[in-house]
Amino acid sequence: MSIPTLDRSIQALVSGKADRLTPVVQIIDCKDTSGGGNKKGTKIAVVISDGINSCSALLLKPTEPVEKYCIIKIRECLKHHKELILILQYSVEQKYNKQIGNPKPYSSSSKDDSSSTNTSSSGSSKNSSKSKGQNAALNFYDDDKSNNDNVPIHQLDQLSEDQVQPIANLNTYQPQWVIKARVTQKGEMKHWDKGASKGCLFSIDLLDEWGGQIRATFFQDVAKRYFDHIQEKNVYLFSGGTLKPANKKFTTLPHTYEITFGSDTIIQHAPSDDNIPEGNFNFTKLGDISNVDDNTVLDVVGIVKEIQDIKEFTTKANKKTHRRIIKLIDNSNGGIFEIEVTFWGEQYADLPFKEEDAVILKSVRKSSYNGVSLNSIGSTRIITDTDVKEYTTLIGWYEDMKNRGMQDTESNSVVRLTQRQSAANSEKSFKRKNFIQDIKALSPEDVTEPLFMTVRAYVNYIKTEGGMYYDACPNKTCNGKKVAKHGDEYYCKNCNKTYPHCERKYLLNFSIIDATGNQWLSSFNTAAEEILEETANTMNDYNSRDYSSFQNTISKATFSRFVFGVRLQSEKSNNSDDLRLKANNELYFYVNNTSKEGVIDLKSYNNIKLYSGLSTKLFFTHTCCNNGGEKS
Repeated sequence: MSIPTLDRSIQALVSGKADRLTPVVQIIDCKDTSGGGNKKGTKIAVVISDGINSCSALLLKPTEPVEKYCIIKIRECLKHHKELILILQYSVEQKYNKQIGNPKPYSSSSKDDSSSTNTSSSGSSKNSSKSKGQNAALNFYDDDKSNNDNVPIHQLDQLSEDQVQPIANLNTYQPQWVIKARVTQKGEMKHWDKGASKGCLFSIDLLDEWGGQIRATFFQDVAKRYFDHIQEKNVYLFSGGTLKPANKKFTTLPHTYEITFGSDTIIQHAPSDDNIPEGNFNFTKLGDISNVDDNTVLDVVGIVKEIQDIKEFTTKANKKTHRRIIKLIDNSNGGIFEIEVTFWGEQYADLPFKEEDAVILKSVRKSSYNGVSLNSIGSTRIITDTDVKEYTTLIGWYEDMKNRGMQDTESNSVVRLTQRQSAANSEKSFKRKNFIQDIKALSPEDVTEPLFMTVRAYVNYIKTEGGMYYDACPNKTCNGKKVAKHGDEYYCKNCNKTYPHCERKYLLNFSIIDATGNQWLSSFNTAAEEILEETANTMNDYNSRDYSSFQNTISKATFSRFVFGVRLQSEKSNNSDDLRLKANNELYFYVNNTSKEGVIDLKSYNNIKLYSGLSTKLFFTHTCCNNGGEKS
């Protein structure tokens, strides 16, 4: 038999404030006081309880028989001048076989529930006739008899485990409840000062034995009262709080509501309960974070790939703070995904993990800054060395990677969700696949910042007149700077050196075409090498020594189909705005069927899953018209 739920109503009944209440209470004692004869059964003296407090009551002209421990609903009642409740109408809700809780007699002369249970009745009656000054003098030397109001976490049995109900059952239609839960997370005390209003708050996450989770928040004086006494991982009984719809921007917990604890809250120590786990998580795979709304709070688990030093940072509001960036990887969707996590605050100067450790981050916020990234918030929690299934599974995956000599993710195919080099990371640029007509429909006014689009099209012409490449410095630190030829030598102004030879780098101009039109593009070396499948040095040799091979290379690339990442930028030319388009080489197209070498086969454009600004290499699929075969 389930434990009946009682309404915490005795205080309101005794105080005469229950005119609109229909509380459910338990009869813990009853006696017929109507006398014999015809009057028998017309008055029944009872003691009613809400599980915490009890008081005397009288059933006038009972309409239903009652017995000890039965549960009744009071539908109409009056308060007698002798602190006796006169029950005029009631209904028997349920029969029960034992007392619920450990209720104490309640008196209206008591200050509140807490003081009534912590102060003896003799002490109350003795001092009630004295003034505040007399009571102060009487208790002047009684330092050990401090007011229990200053001890917020009660040791006494004000709440009973018989009253406990699952967190999942809490709702706004149930004003009285008791829950037993473990504090799985306790946030820092936060302060605000907005001129007209200032204050403080802190929040806790609660978990019960049925797996129910809910967030609770303390404000102002209540926060100050409880902050030092509530300890993370401890188990408590909670009662008295207001439920309101949960703000999902600040919590990952699945409950529809959250609790605000107030001055009438009772929190009582409970014995540690092994049936209540120490934590519960709602994990999001790194590969799925792109599909989550910005500012959503997430739980993630990953392998620490890199830890950067903590640095001082000045916010837009000109406030000094500290930040520390780490990189996490996981094995989402059969691939390897990497994301940056930024920790804010000096408390992250010392982290409880090192590179190549597995770590759980509970409550981090998703951001679209630099593509996709995560940020710590006030309630962020770092968990290591746990037996959580997702945590141990990821460790096993990474250990297997190391055993096969593949732990160096730099040499593997990694989807980098955070790409700091990308100029345009906004999600709006990558919402769908584009046609050439979509590019032509744009005006310079539409492109206020660099914009990326993806197009599947054929290369229908490659311009060779005027040169496809240029002479570049062979020194890699110059990053392909142009050199000037002086006789048989090449001079680089950037490094101020002369070289006997140079490197050729592509600066390719070509036209693409699809069913909606054609468009001229330009590309630099990396993308051009992917299109022509030859280096610029090789093409220069072909041009000077084997022109037929030069022509065959151009012919092979012409009318081949590719998926292009196109970068659009508005530039002024001859006092007018023009759109400048480049084939971008900083997009990564990911599908599940990867080969052993990590080369990605994009046989079908419709199956491409696109992530913005994720890598430094462009993979594509194209069809050669020469043999009709499919290449990747």
